[in-house]
Amino acid sequence: MNDAVNHPTHYTQGAIECIEAVDASIALKAPGEAICVAAIVQYLWRYETKNGLQDVLKAQWYLNRLIDKVALREKGEKRRDTAKRSARKRREKKHGRKEA
Repeated sequence: MNDAVNHPTHYTQGAIECIEAVDASIALKAPGEAICVAAIVQYLWRYETKNGLQDVLKAQWYLNRLIDKVALREKGEKRRDTAKRSARKRREKKHGRKEA
């Protein structure tokens, strides 16, 4: 019997359900990135049994958004690392010694 609410056929392919794969794929992600990853998994999981190319294009849309988020995060991390190095160099110069 098809349970369209709890176990829709387009999410119950293979040995696990889509929700289990989504849960595993976002477990350690930042919230904004997790939303994108969850949507990508969902759309790619179901495209053959639901909306075909439309679902693949939606996954691509979320992938592009994820790429932007990761690029911004990594750029921010590099900025913070540079700022920490600059602050350390200023302290070393002021105090005349190198920090460990």
